[in-house]
Amino acid sequence: MTFTDIKAYFQANRGSAAGLPWPDAQPLTPAERRAVRTSLQTFQRGEGTGGDHLMDLARQYAVPDYAAAMQLFIEEEEGHAAMLGRFMDQQGIPQLQTHWLHEVFRTLGLPLGLEHMARVILTAEVVAAVYYRALAAATG
Repeated sequence: MTFTDIKAYFQANRGSAAGLPWPDAQPLTPAERRAVRTSLQTFQRGEGTGGDHLMDLARQYAVPDYAAAMQLFIEEEEGHAAMLGRFMDQQGIPQLQTHWLHEVFRTLGLPLGLEHMARVILTAEVVAAVYYRALAAATG
């Protein structure tokens, strides 16, 4: 798989959430809201990282389509943050402006270059994959 393939994947995946049935979203029960509120806030904050430093590093990596694929990845993550934010707004869960875990992930990625930053991001993505399955199991 090349970065051209990855870029094509992200381009094809754009808009895949456009058909989500927002008006049909069921309210969380009070018990569900208590159970998921803090984790939703944390994940929503973490999904929207901006990515300026990551893009600066990616542009220095002289591989065709790498920076373009990275930009599309960042845009997808920002879309995830927006979707979570919209769901949280519907459920009456406040969005956070900052969170210590978000700052830890950002700080871990800054000093050691692109490869280390990619490891930090991949770690977060693995955690997120497990989290979203758990979230689906914990709520109606």
